[in-house]
Amino acid sequence: MKRQNYILNINSPCNQDWNSMTKSNTGKFCANCSKTVVDLTLLTDHEIIKIVEQTPNKLCVRLNQQQMNRFLETKQQTNNLKRYKTLTGLLLLT
Repeated sequence: MKRQNYILNINSPCNQDWNSMTKSNTGKFCANCSKTVVDLTLLTDHEIIKIVEQTPNKLCVRLNQQQMNRFLETKQQTNNLKRYKTLTGLLLLT
């Protein structure tokens, strides 16, 4: 499956105080808009992409400045089993 490129930005930043929101399992609940704000600040690009791709609806998220307005890096997963088989085959040839 081909992944899309993602650039995260917040067009209308929330002015609610993060510290006053009620903690939830994925972030905090904003009583003002009745939405859960998912905290992405400590996640890797790979983890963020996984959340974005698994969420069918719009997300309300918390980001840090370094995560915004840049392409998220999608590192291609390597097949470690194939790598080990190749390495083992090369070792057996010597």
